[in-house]
Amino acid sequence: MKKLKPAALLFSLCAPLWSQTVALQCFATAEPALVRSEGMSESAGVIVLSCQSLTANTGRVQAALSVNLSTPMTNRLSGDGTVDTVLEVDKGFGPEPTGLRGRPAGNNGVIFESIDFPLPASRQVAFRISNIRAGGGVSESQVLAFLSVTGGSSMAIVNNPVRLAIARRSLAAAGVPARIECQTAPAVQNPTFSGLLGAGVKATTMRVTETQIASFESQKIGASNGTRIVVRYSGFPAGAHVFVPNLVAGSSQMSPTSAGDFGWTSSGGAVGELSTGLLLARVPMADHNGAGGMPLVAPGTIYGTSITLDEVTELKLSNGAVTVTYEVVNADPNLLECAQIPTFVCIPEGSRSGAIASATLSLGPVSTQNSASADAPIPRYMALEPPRDCAILGDCDLIYAPRLDVTASSTPMVALVGATAGPETELRIRNAGQGTLAWTAKVTYAEDAKAKNWLTVTPASGTGAGTVKLIVNLEGLEPGKYEAVLNIDAGAAGNFSRTIEFELRVDGAAPAGPPPPASAQPRLSSVGNTADPGVRQLVPGSLGCATGSNLKGEIAVSFDGIPAQIAGGDAGRVDFVVPEALLGKQTAQMRTTVNGYSADSRVVNIAKMAPAIFPRGVFNQDWGEHGENAAEQAGRVLQIFATGLPLPMDGVITAKVHDREIRLPVYAGEAPGFPGLQQVNVRIPDDLRPMDTDLWVCGIPLNDPLGRFCSLPVRIRISR
Repeated sequence: MKKLKPAALLFSLCAPLWSQTVALQCFATAEPALVRSEGMSESAGVIVLSCQSLTANTGRVQAALSVNLSTPMTNRLSGDGTVDTVLEVDKGFGPEPTGLRGRPAGNNGVIFESIDFPLPASRQVAFRISNIRAGGGVSESQVLAFLSVTGGSSMAIVNNPVRLAIARRSLAAAGVPARIECQTAPAVQNPTFSGLLGAGVKATTMRVTETQIASFESQKIGASNGTRIVVRYSGFPAGAHVFVPNLVAGSSQMSPTSAGDFGWTSSGGAVGELSTGLLLARVPMADHNGAGGMPLVAPGTIYGTSITLDEVTELKLSNGAVTVTYEVVNADPNLLECAQIPTFVCIPEGSRSGAIASATLSLGPVSTQNSASADAPIPRYMALEPPRDCAILGDCDLIYAPRLDVTASSTPMVALVGATAGPETELRIRNAGQGTLAWTAKVTYAEDAKAKNWLTVTPASGTGAGTVKLIVNLEGLEPGKYEAVLNIDAGAAGNFSRTIEFELRVDGAAPAGPPPPASAQPRLSSVGNTADPGVRQLVPGSLGCATGSNLKGEIAVSFDGIPAQIAGGDAGRVDFVVPEALLGKQTAQMRTTVNGYSADSRVVNIAKMAPAIFPRGVFNQDWGEHGENAAEQAGRVLQIFATGLPLPMDGVITAKVHDREIRLPVYAGEAPGFPGLQQVNVRIPDDLRPMDTDLWVCGIPLNDPLGRFCSLPVRIRISR
């Protein structure tokens, strides 16, 4: 009798089992969706498992397939405990429904149990998983899906995990949070939009803008509602009358709704007969989170005739507060759209004229339900204040909105122990734009400050131009150095706030130690991009570096009083993350201290984008460093590490390989876990021949699609 080898013996013993179930090798891919990072129930992409049998027999596929996300799974939960995810199987004739309902597996996953069907004669099969909903997560740049299999059939899954969604902020705004000045105005009988304008009733406008095309959507199948905007008002005085439009025509309509702000013509708005543009409708019965109710106009019903919009509604205040919700009932999926939401306020004679109310807005419905749910609305969102939209629309430098301008000096103040009065300083505030500028002033101290009440600001608030005094209270102060920060907050309508650092030195005792000798004094020689110090512009959210001498020790870097995160360095260099709060500025005052001693201060240039690729910053798909002796094949992915690329609010990230522009990289954004470091993954075009060529990473401004800001090229080697 012929003796069997061990492997053949094992095959012989297990043959009955293998005739019933098969072993598969599966390659996982995904069609990632671009989702809203504000969202908690976003429709993610589609997962495809392309499988091939590892054995010659054609038995049965019997398994349970699990999908676990890097963020909570938030599908609709049915009464039987299943969710509305979809599993299809393609046996060679196109996807077919399996009829299997997924069940939640923890807070982040779903499992499809009891998969059982005969493997086709081709010994190939594909699984398609769709309709997965997930939370985008404000701190997430992507949603990953991890796949696993249990049961009779074993499946070896290659390319696991897969990227299922790319999360980006979807809503930007202007005039938010709004400062609403309440002024007396005559009563308007049967008020309309045009009537309020004609009577001179003052309006305050908030503008909402998509950050990406098709962020504004009307209600889709399976959704509770279309995109909603939830506006929350507070602080109105007793007797105030507050009016808002019932319908808001957006930028793509025949005549947009506007009270004459942000450069638009005053109009209640008009909808054309064949219009497909942006239209918002008020939702009367929505709750305080923006859920429930029906919009005043159903999607599509208003079209077929030209209509002038003139109706307004008076909001019913409760303790000076109220919430109003608008829903997108129509939008153009091919345009980047925006809309203006005016708020008219009048108060009768004798009421508290000049009171300042406020308003904030966010996407809605707002929810904290971050798991599968039977009754939570879809879509639903976190209550996040939107970023400014002027970079998208290209009007940051226009003056039709209020603009805060502060003239101040932050030079150190000096006082003596025992003095009866402390030094005083003052700053001047003015409105360098148009409209109403309402501001507040507040002094803050570090948590570990040894005194927290030595600086008083008066007045603490105002409207328009004014002079603010800062008075030092020396009572109880011992000799030493004291620091405070003054924040002038004019809201988004005031075109950023202003932060000013103040320092007080109280003399009267010997210093803690002698100042350093001149040879040890910290000094700066240059400031630039960390990847390429020759690039002198600093980009918010990216890495910058300062070179010089004596930079070792306890280091602090700030820009216009805004502290920067320190990323590393040595005695001759300090690396830092440029604060995102500098977005929109052209210059900033940089201050550096080492062990409490100041290096020379300087003005630095701020840019929206100034990309540079790190030396040795290109890696192959397998994470090996790319180079002359480590080429990458056409069709595979290069991983590029850079900094100076734009934030999502300022532009999009692209790349160029040889003569090919890559408009949609495999991934482009912050390198996970490394603030300020940016990662761009680019697939080398399949048809490029083996060669040595150039690679660039670029930024394209949102308001100038034809503009390009690219890094210096790096050499790469393409192989076959």
